[in-house]
Amino acid sequence: AVALGPLEPPAIEEIVYQFVDDERDDRAAIVRYLFDSSDGNPFFLGEVIANDRESGFLDDAARRWRPRQTPVDSPLSLTSTLSARLARLSQRARSVAEVASVIGRSFSAELVREVTGIDERTTLDSLGELIDRRLIREVDPAGTDFAFSHQLIQQTVYGGLYPEARQRRHRRIGNVIEELYSDQREQFAAELASHFDRGGENERAAEYYCLAARHALT
Repeated sequence: AVALGPLEPPAIEEIVYQFVDDERDDRAAIVRYLFDSSDGNPFFLGEVIANDRESGFLDDAARRWRPRQTPVDSPLSLTSTLSARLARLSQRARSVAEVASVIGRSFSAELVREVTGIDERTTLDSLGELIDRRLIREVDPAGTDFAFSHQLIQQTVYGGLYPEARQRRHRRIGNVIEELYSDQREQFAAELASHFDRGGENERAAEYYCLAARHALT
């Protein structure tokens, strides 16, 4: 992990120069807009750029960038910026992202497929859409395990779910993990405890919390 400090306007201008052929005055306006919108935060800056590209303000082919008229106030707009990007996903990809966010920061294609009940090809196509949008990334060469590109993306998707929906999905995920890894319950005990706890299954959660504690002591 490399900690990045805020980017100053000259650094943002170098980034803008990679995307547009506008005159210097136009580039300066874009730099001001990006700096005001992101406060120089590298992650937020990347999200603002991605949002502008997806919504047509940034045209890579024409190398033109049209700044929004009303700058976004950072950091209050981070959630709205991410939400706008998520809203452009297909319904299936959005559903997969929601299930994945309840599973956690990292997740497997197998678990997502079993929880959603959709076929393997549709699951992989949906994950591919999320990868193309840089919302998730592959974490193994086989392409079976994935992770959200940033914790804030996972938190935004998770936070956008109704509490009742989150509770149902935690319960569902716990049940699926129980079934898929029935011979490895000790290794998954802490994860199962968390899902059943958040899913309102208090007795089952307590059982797995105890199992996780015993497993940690061995």
